[in-house]
Amino acid sequence: MENVALMELVDEVRDLPLTVSAVLAQVIGECDNADASVSSLSRIMAGDQALAAMVLKLANSAYYGYARKIESLPDAVVLLGFASVKNLAITASITRLLASDRDEYAQIRSDLFDHSLGTAVGARILGRTKRISGEKAFVAGLLHDLGLIVLVCYRKPLFAELMAASESAGATFADVEVDVLGFEHAELGSLIAAEWKFPPALCETLRYHHNPDGAMIDPALTRAVHAAEWVAKHAGIGLNEPGLPEWPDAVAAAEFDITEHTLPRLESEVRAEYLEGESLKAA
Repeated sequence: MENVALMELVDEVRDLPLTVSAVLAQVIGECDNADASVSSLSRIMAGDQALAAMVLKLANSAYYGYARKIESLPDAVVLLGFASVKNLAITASITRLLASDRDEYAQIRSDLFDHSLGTAVGARILGRTKRISGEKAFVAGLLHDLGLIVLVCYRKPLFAELMAASESAGATFADVEVDVLGFEHAELGSLIAAEWKFPPALCETLRYHHNPDGAMIDPALTRAVHAAEWVAKHAGIGLNEPGLPEWPDAVAAAEFDITEHTLPRLESEVRAEYLEGESLKAA
């Protein structure tokens, strides 16, 4: 049975891509197009001057650390590659959305970005061990809580209810959100990602990042994001909820060798890459 409140929110957000323009979806599509060129991608990105400017700022941030200053979009595409430029465009869009208002939720949005970035670098680190594309893992980790991002930006009172219920019950958002919202933020994020024409594997990861057994298209990617989110929370990076499980999903933990012995080193590596990536937020 279709959830009316969920679909109403999807309909409302459908025409509001993360950049508040149609350019982000076009950038993603062009980056995944085997026939794309430096000039074609640069031309598309130039259609959103604010996005293009932020991509250049991010490309010159400490996170990428190029000795040579990147002064144009074609330079960014040539030096960084299509996959990294796609990451930058998505990161820029997330940053713009989460920094859109200075209100009582500003700190929460900042913490949510930190959590998303921690999960993104964690997914990339874990992905290296299983030959999962680092760029794909980073984007999936960055966007895994897209549903929460939409709630805290477009349904602030509802998000506040969710936080209060989570704290009162000492449980994660996922444990209480069906009672509070009538739907899961994972489902919301996946539906919105599909409306924005994101790749099916990415939509699936957003949907099943709490329950990776449900993934069929790219289960390894979903398990990487699931495990990375747990590691980021366990390491105290960004927005943390009560009720963190003692361990991630057993299959995911085994696949990425997350044990009492390996966890300290993994957390240290995630923290180090996260700290490098904080310049993305400040750019």
